[in-house]
Amino acid sequence: MKEKIALSIRNEQDFGQNNKDLIEYSTTAMFYKKNQQYYIHYFDENYQGASTFIKIEAAGERLSIYRYKPELQEFFQAGKTTTGKMATPYGNLKLKIDTQSLEIDLAGKNIAIKYSFYLEGKFISKNYLRISWEIP
Repeated sequence: MKEKIALSIRNEQDFGQNNKDLIEYSTTAMFYKKNQQYYIHYFDENYQGASTFIKIEAAGERLSIYRYKPELQEFFQAGKTTTGKMATPYGNLKLKIDTQSLEIDLAGKNIAIKYSFYLEGKFISKNYLRISWEIP
């Protein structure tokens, strides 16, 4: 059963050399369970309303983010380095994500991820991503 939620996303980015950025936004989303996995689906206003899915594996050990138009695939697993991709007008770019920690608390409606982000093998930033939601 799909449930409407109020979704909040906060992403702190540290690019090094005292260069930091903070992205925060809130939107409405749908939360549901399908095939023993949980999903959050929303339209990302930061990317011209791109359809975005957050997929939480039932064991809570892995989280994936899929965005369509423009396309993005990111995978997070604590203590692991994963690969993904991002579509640009210049072609697909390879992503590498080194996840230091991944905390998923479905009962508390909160996800926290600490990770380092690499684009085409080059370090871009250290990130702290927090996703939380509530039922309005």
